[in-house]
Amino acid sequence: MDNVKKIEVVEKIVKGDINKDGKVNISDVTALVDRLINYQQLLEQYDFNKDGKINISDMTTLIDKILSGDDDVNVSDLTSLIDYLTKANNEIKENDIDENGIFDVEDVKALINQILNA
Repeated sequence: MDNVKKIEVVEKIVKGDINKDGKVNISDVTALVDRLINYQQLLEQYDFNKDGKINISDMTTLIDKILSGDDDVNVSDLTSLIDYLTKANNEIKENDIDENGIFDVEDVKALINQILNA
């Protein structure tokens, strides 16, 4: 046992490396735009309080709508929102290039500027 070496694997995280190939380039811009399009579709589905973000406030709004008898929503919407929220935090942080807490087109601009200034 004295000859056993401990090896620590450290994953290098490169800000803006959306596709995880170890480089920040135009491929990452394309991947970020694709994610942004998908995120915009999720906003339409899950942004119940219409503040441009998907967060716990949307869950509160959705619960209020369910309890008030709003026929446009139901408990399965709540289940879907909870599933999304449990995964979303890391994804939004990863895509929030300008670090303002919102994933939007400004992050695409920030990534392009990052590449141009590299």
